[in-house]
Amino acid sequence: MYKFGKEDNYPHDRYLTFTEAASLLGSGKHTRIHKLVIKGDLPTYSIPLTKKLRVKKSELLALFAI
Repeated sequence: MYKFGKEDNYPHDRYLTFTEAASLLGSGKHTRIHKLVIKGDLPTYSIPLTKKLRVKKSELLALFAI
């Protein structure tokens, strides 16, 4: 079974909510991701039939070189 957050072990790219992205970075605050988006450092994506914007896992990891 795949894990999420700091222990995310899904081997492929996926779209994360701001909360999931913050958890992956070790911070529980989605505002950290929101600030990166506002500054233009991290692009967002809209998924059909969902209201929340998402960020790509690969782009988040590349930004922090994790």
